[in-house]
Amino acid sequence: MDGNSSAKTKVFVTGASGKTGALVVQQLLQLPDKFEVAVAVRSDKAHKYMVDLGVTPDNIFHLDLSGSDESRAALQAALQGCQALVICTEGAAGGSRAADPFVPVSKWKAGQTPEKVDYQGQVAQIEAAKASSSVQHVVLISSAGGCDPHHFLNHIGKDAGGGDILNWKRKAEQHLIASGLPYTILHPNHLVDPPAGRHVVALAPFV
Repeated sequence: MDGNSSAKTKVFVTGASGKTGALVVQQLLQLPDKFEVAVAVRSDKAHKYMVDLGVTPDNIFHLDLSGSDESRAALQAALQGCQALVICTEGAAGGSRAADPFVPVSKWKAGQTPEKVDYQGQVAQIEAAKASSSVQHVVLISSAGGCDPHHFLNHIGKDAGGGDILNWKRKAEQHLIASGLPYTILHPNHLVDPPAGRHVVALAPFV
Protein backbone atom coordinates (compact mmCIF):
# COMPACT_ATOMS: atom_id res chain seq x y z
CA MET A 1 0.00 0.00 0.00
CA ASP A 2 1.21 3.49 -0.81
CA GLY A 3 1.72 5.33 2.46
CA ASN A 4 1.85 8.65 0.59
CA SER A 5 -1.59 8.28 -0.97
CA SER A 6 -4.36 10.56 0.29
CA ALA A 7 -7.02 7.95 -0.55
CA LYS A 8 -8.61 5.99 2.26
CA THR A 9 -7.48 2.45 2.87
CA LYS A 10 -10.41 0.05 3.07
CA VAL A 11 -9.75 -2.53 5.76
CA PHE A 12 -11.73 -5.76 6.12
CA VAL A 13 -11.81 -7.23 9.65
CA THR A 14 -12.86 -10.81 10.36
CA GLY A 15 -13.74 -11.88 13.88
CA ALA A 16 -14.90 -8.29 14.25
CA SER A 17 -17.40 -8.89 17.04
CA GLY A 18 -14.88 -10.65 19.27
CA LYS A 19 -12.97 -8.75 21.92
CA THR A 20 -9.81 -8.26 19.88
CA GLY A 21 -11.61 -7.74 16.58
CA ALA A 22 -13.91 -5.12 18.09
CA LEU A 23 -10.92 -3.21 19.43
CA VAL A 24 -9.35 -3.24 15.96
CA VAL A 25 -12.61 -1.96 14.45
CA GLN A 26 -12.90 0.81 17.04
CA GLN A 27 -9.33 1.98 16.48
CA LEU A 28 -9.80 2.09 12.71
CA LEU A 29 -13.08 4.00 13.05
CA GLN A 30 -11.26 6.66 15.06
CA LEU A 31 -9.30 7.54 11.89
CA PRO A 32 -12.09 8.11 9.35
CA ASP A 33 -9.87 10.22 7.10
CA LYS A 34 -7.47 7.30 6.67
CA PHE A 35 -9.60 4.16 6.87
CA GLU A 36 -12.90 2.76 5.69
CA VAL A 37 -13.94 -0.31 7.67
CA ALA A 38 -15.71 -3.44 6.45
CA VAL A 39 -16.40 -6.44 8.67
CA ALA A 40 -17.53 -10.06 8.66
CA VAL A 41 -20.16 -11.18 11.16
CA ARG A 42 -22.11 -14.39 11.76
CA SER A 43 -25.22 -13.23 13.61
CA ASP A 44 -27.80 -10.45 13.74
CA LYS A 45 -26.55 -9.60 17.22
CA ALA A 46 -23.03 -9.07 15.89
CA HIS A 47 -24.45 -7.04 13.00
CA LYS A 48 -26.18 -4.69 15.45
CA TYR A 49 -22.99 -4.44 17.52
CA MET A 50 -21.03 -3.31 14.46
CA VAL A 51 -23.69 -0.73 13.56
CA ASP A 52 -23.58 0.56 17.13
CA LEU A 53 -19.80 0.94 16.84
CA GLY A 54 -20.25 3.00 13.69
CA VAL A 55 -19.63 0.57 10.82
CA THR A 56 -21.69 1.44 7.74
CA PRO A 57 -24.39 -1.23 7.22
CA ASP A 58 -23.34 -1.68 3.59
CA ASN A 59 -19.91 -2.73 4.87
CA ILE A 60 -21.22 -5.47 7.17
CA PHE A 61 -21.18 -8.93 5.60
CA HIS A 62 -22.80 -12.05 7.05
CA LEU A 63 -20.24 -14.71 6.22
CA ASP A 64 -19.42 -18.29 7.09
CA LEU A 65 -15.63 -18.46 7.41
CA SER A 66 -15.46 -22.24 7.81
CA GLY A 67 -13.25 -22.75 4.80
CA SER A 68 -15.72 -24.37 2.41
CA ASP A 69 -15.50 -23.49 -1.29
CA GLU A 70 -18.78 -21.58 -1.03
CA SER A 71 -17.67 -19.57 2.01
CA ARG A 72 -14.32 -18.78 0.41
CA ALA A 73 -16.04 -17.46 -2.72
CA ALA A 74 -18.37 -15.29 -0.63
CA LEU A 75 -15.43 -13.83 1.29
CA GLN A 76 -13.49 -13.19 -1.90
CA ALA A 77 -16.46 -11.22 -3.24
CA ALA A 78 -16.73 -9.22 0.00
CA LEU A 79 -13.01 -8.40 -0.15
CA GLN A 80 -13.27 -6.68 -3.52
CA GLY A 81 -12.24 -3.07 -3.10
CA CYS A 82 -10.46 -3.72 0.21
CA GLN A 83 -6.74 -3.04 0.39
CA ALA A 84 -6.10 -4.84 3.69
CA LEU A 85 -7.43 -7.84 5.60
CA VAL A 86 -7.12 -8.17 9.39
CA ILE A 87 -7.74 -11.73 10.60
CA CYS A 88 -8.99 -11.84 14.20
CA THR A 89 -10.86 -15.14 14.13
CA GLU A 90 -10.01 -17.88 16.62
CA GLY A 91 -11.50 -21.06 18.01
CA ALA A 92 -14.30 -20.52 20.52
CA ALA A 93 -14.11 -22.14 23.94
CA GLY A 94 -17.28 -23.60 25.42
CA GLY A 95 -18.49 -24.40 28.91
CA SER A 96 -18.18 -22.25 32.00
CA ARG A 97 -15.04 -20.18 32.40
CA ALA A 98 -12.75 -21.01 35.27
CA ALA A 99 -12.70 -18.68 38.28
CA ASP A 100 -9.04 -17.99 37.58
CA PRO A 101 -8.82 -16.04 34.27
CA PHE A 102 -5.38 -17.51 33.64
CA VAL A 103 -6.72 -21.08 33.56
CA PRO A 104 -7.66 -21.92 29.95
CA VAL A 105 -11.04 -23.45 29.19
CA SER A 106 -10.54 -26.95 27.79
CA LYS A 107 -13.76 -27.39 25.79
CA TRP A 108 -14.60 -26.13 22.31
CA LYS A 109 -17.91 -25.11 20.80
CA ALA A 110 -19.18 -27.30 17.97
CA GLY A 111 -17.32 -26.46 14.77
CA GLN A 112 -15.06 -24.00 16.59
CA THR A 113 -11.98 -26.11 17.26
CA PRO A 114 -8.48 -24.71 16.65
CA GLU A 115 -7.99 -26.92 13.59
CA LYS A 116 -11.29 -25.76 12.07
CA VAL A 117 -11.03 -22.05 12.87
CA ASP A 118 -7.39 -21.18 13.54
CA TYR A 119 -6.08 -23.23 10.63
CA GLN A 120 -8.67 -24.18 8.01
CA GLY A 121 -10.70 -20.99 8.40
CA GLN A 122 -7.66 -18.73 8.37
CA VAL A 123 -6.15 -20.50 5.36
CA ALA A 124 -9.44 -19.93 3.53
CA GLN A 125 -9.26 -16.22 4.38
CA ILE A 126 -5.67 -15.99 3.17
CA GLU A 127 -6.57 -17.73 -0.09
CA ALA A 128 -9.57 -15.44 -0.60
CA ALA A 129 -7.31 -12.43 -0.10
CA LYS A 130 -4.78 -13.86 -2.53
CA ALA A 131 -7.49 -14.46 -5.14
CA SER A 132 -8.95 -10.98 -4.76
CA SER A 133 -7.88 -8.22 -7.09
CA SER A 134 -7.43 -5.61 -4.39
CA VAL A 135 -5.98 -6.92 -1.10
CA GLN A 136 -2.39 -5.74 -0.73
CA HIS A 137 -1.64 -6.62 2.88
CA VAL A 138 -2.81 -9.20 5.43
CA VAL A 139 -2.52 -8.76 9.19
CA LEU A 140 -2.87 -11.97 11.21
CA ILE A 141 -3.56 -11.74 14.94
CA SER A 142 -1.96 -14.94 16.18
CA SER A 143 -0.48 -15.77 19.58
CA ALA A 144 2.76 -15.83 21.50
CA GLY A 145 4.14 -19.34 21.90
CA GLY A 146 3.26 -20.52 18.42
CA CYS A 147 6.89 -21.25 17.58
CA ASP A 148 7.12 -23.72 20.48
CA PRO A 149 5.45 -27.02 19.48
CA HIS A 150 5.73 -28.25 23.07
CA HIS A 151 3.97 -25.26 24.64
CA PHE A 152 1.57 -26.33 27.38
CA LEU A 153 -1.41 -24.67 25.65
CA ASN A 154 -1.19 -27.28 22.91
CA HIS A 155 -2.32 -29.89 25.44
CA ILE A 156 -5.45 -27.97 26.45
CA GLY A 157 -8.67 -29.44 25.11
CA LYS A 158 -7.20 -32.53 23.45
CA ASP A 159 -9.67 -34.70 25.32
CA ALA A 160 -12.53 -32.55 23.99
CA GLY A 161 -11.86 -32.97 20.28
CA GLY A 162 -9.54 -29.97 20.01
CA GLY A 163 -6.03 -29.23 21.20
CA ASP A 164 -2.81 -28.13 19.52
CA ILE A 165 -4.14 -24.59 19.35
CA LEU A 166 -0.74 -22.93 18.95
CA ASN A 167 0.43 -25.54 16.47
CA TRP A 168 -2.62 -24.87 14.28
CA LYS A 169 -2.06 -21.12 14.58
CA ARG A 170 1.55 -21.62 13.50
CA LYS A 171 0.47 -23.65 10.48
CA ALA A 172 -1.79 -20.76 9.43
CA GLU A 173 1.11 -18.35 9.88
CA GLN A 174 3.31 -20.51 7.68
CA HIS A 175 0.60 -20.58 5.02
CA LEU A 176 0.46 -16.79 5.06
CA ILE A 177 4.25 -16.51 4.88
CA ALA A 178 4.29 -18.81 1.84
CA SER A 179 1.35 -17.08 0.15
CA GLY A 180 3.38 -14.32 -1.47
CA LEU A 181 1.14 -11.65 0.07
CA PRO A 182 2.69 -8.80 2.07
CA TYR A 183 1.87 -9.61 5.69
CA THR A 184 2.17 -8.69 9.33
CA ILE A 185 1.89 -11.39 12.01
CA LEU A 186 1.24 -10.27 15.57
CA HIS A 187 2.06 -12.49 18.56
CA PRO A 188 0.16 -10.99 21.51
CA ASN A 189 0.70 -12.60 24.88
CA HIS A 190 -2.10 -13.57 27.27
CA LEU A 191 -5.19 -11.39 26.73
CA VAL A 192 -7.50 -10.78 29.68
CA ASP A 193 -10.86 -9.05 29.92
CA PRO A 194 -10.37 -6.14 32.40
CA PRO A 195 -9.71 -2.70 30.86
CA ALA A 196 -6.12 -1.51 30.61
CA GLY A 197 -4.75 -0.11 33.85
CA ARG A 198 -6.85 -2.42 36.04
CA HIS A 199 -4.64 -5.49 35.98
CA VAL A 200 -2.72 -6.90 38.91
CA VAL A 201 0.51 -8.56 37.83
CA ALA A 202 2.33 -10.77 40.31
CA LEU A 203 5.85 -11.95 39.62
CA ALA A 204 7.04 -15.01 41.51
CA PRO A 205 9.32 -17.99 40.89
CA PHE A 206 7.70 -21.22 39.79
CA VAL A 207 7.19 -23.66 42.64
